[in-house]
Amino acid sequence: MGRARRVRFVVDDARPLPCPWGEGSPLAGELRQAMARQEAQAASAAPPAAFQGAGQTLGGSSAAPAAAPVVELPDAPVVDATKPAVKIRVRLAGGKALTATLNADHTVAHLRAVIAADGGGETPYDLLAGFPPKPLADASATVADLNGQAVQMKLRG
Repeated sequence: MGRARRVRFVVDDARPLPCPWGEGSPLAGELRQAMARQEAQAASAAPPAAFQGAGQTLGGSSAAPAAAPVVELPDAPVVDATKPAVKIRVRLAGGKALTATLNADHTVAHLRAVIAADGGGETPYDLLAGFPPKPLADASATVADLNGQAVQMKLRG
């Protein structure tokens, strides 16, 4: 370390300056005229038209995704303690987290039944799992590969 050095601070005049367009200013009249012109233009202008174009998404294909066939959901599954169990963490579309415990031989349709039993299946949705997230489109696929994974629920539309 070195020696301490003295430093001088100079404080300038901190009083507020007069407003350049305030009362008594030479610019006050010009400001009033400009504001009156802007108000007249805004009153005579028609409201802007609503957007009529089509939107695009990043990373998506230009073709619309094929609608998944409607699958009849089985009843809420019963977990057999003698068989291997799988724990899956599901993030519902509303932000709520759900932990589902299923047997390894249960299917994605059973997982959808668990979601529906929890009140999360009113609107059409896709389930995404893995990294990068891929849709679980096959309802007859088993959930054995999803052990410990997080599954996202994404609303269609």
